[in-house]
Amino acid sequence: MKIPMGFYNIPIVVAFMLAILTACFQNRSLSFDRKLELMGQGIGDKNIITMLLIFLTAGTFVGVVGRSSAESVAYLMLSLIPARFSVAVLFVVACFVSTSVGTITLIVPIAAAVSETSGFSLALCVASVIGGAMFGDNLSFISDTTIAACNGQGCAMKDKFRENFGIALPAAIASLALILVVSFHQDPGAAIIKPYNLVQLIP
Repeated sequence: MKIPMGFYNIPIVVAFMLAILTACFQNRSLSFDRKLELMGQGIGDKNIITMLLIFLTAGTFVGVVGRSSAESVAYLMLSLIPARFSVAVLFVVACFVSTSVGTITLIVPIAAAVSETSGFSLALCVASVIGGAMFGDNLSFISDTTIAACNGQGCAMKDKFRENFGIALPAAIASLALILVVSFHQDPGAAIIKPYNLVQLIP
């Protein structure tokens, strides 16, 4: 229908209602009351409640300070480090402030600005952000998927962190090295100089 950001214009309550109605029409061997009882039990599961609380907290955080904090971190590092390292900076910033997809939506506009100003490939800049975000999310203690996985498997988060660290860190180091090699084969343009707020770095 060519509506800009059309998916996000749909109220989340409507999406929930459609999902619930779809569930109610499935498995006709159960009565409607029994289906409601099962849905209530599922919604009340510890893992589901924990994930919902994380979503609410993360949403509040991003809504209040998330975008400005991520931008301040990025622009501070870009102002201090030579333009030749701009793409590597994007990768490191994405690792540092990662909330997975949330980080990608926050940092990709900055990556586009870096590409336009410095002359680095847009694909390279965006890929650096995505790679950094995935690495950071794998090592995040406040990730909803991390907590759900640990609760589901009955293991401590530190154990999952240790395992992920051994898997993700070598990949991150190799990715950063590749980014630096590609960056050094291009002639960067001007550095990105935009205002940032040191107070916003605290969150």
